[in-house]
Amino acid sequence: MEIILDSNKIKRQSNNTIMVCPRCKTKMLFSGKELLELYKYGYRPIYCSRRCENDF
Repeated sequence: MEIILDSNKIKRQSNNTIMVCPRCKTKMLFSGKELLELYKYGYRPIYCSRRCENDF
């Protein structure tokens, strides 16, 4: 249920959202549409690159 509420919030938010890579703290810009795609299958951390993702 929480994911549905979050996706509605993201849909309304058309401006860009700054996300930070949990490993190297690189800042990344995502549009609301991109975030909806990323969160469609549930929440997981977003890394800036495949290398950061695999280091964990």
